[in-house]
Amino acid sequence: MAGGRIAFEGDTTDCIAAYQAWQVDRGAGVGRLSPESAGAVRIGEIRLGSTLAREGSGFHYSDPFVMDLSIRLAEALAVARLVVRLVRADGVVAAMLRSDDYGYSLQFPAGLSEVRIELPRLQLASGHYYLDIRLVGAMDGVPLARAASQFFEVRGLNPVSDEQSGLFVPDLGSIEVRSEASATGEGIEGTS
Repeated sequence: MAGGRIAFEGDTTDCIAAYQAWQVDRGAGVGRLSPESAGAVRIGEIRLGSTLAREGSGFHYSDPFVMDLSIRLAEALAVARLVVRLVRADGVVAAMLRSDDYGYSLQFPAGLSEVRIELPRLQLASGHYYLDIRLVGAMDGVPLARAASQFFEVRGLNPVSDEQSGLFVPDLGSIEVRSEASATGEGIEGTS
């Protein structure tokens, strides 16, 4: 239904795919930056990839998944957490990872840092998703910066009939922080 009219009619799997495509066309949630992101702390470009080469676009649910992002800080941040929400096209959070939940104590020097987050498996059901990324300081729950990725597509796991689909806690391979200062020996990397 859209605007009180039938927008699509078909079986459940096709209806879900049509609804997700409609959400992607609307651009729901993508590209949002909080006001804090424009100040002393800014999350820049978000790049998504996999260590496996596949035909076509998007990712397979079993692919290793890599998120690279840049963070620029006016001042060093001694206590930091990264929160990454994997959000479905309809706005439902499918999974979330918090760096400190996995034992990573992150610190950022002033200047530009590059962060790489690796998941051994993507684990998402087929559909469209985006990342909602927040950098949180010592006061938990108050983001210093926030950004959203572009939509990406996942294939290979039917969200209607497969027992493995649904909300989950993702496996985390690693989080690595590289900074301009680390090239001179002054940078502080995240540790687990």
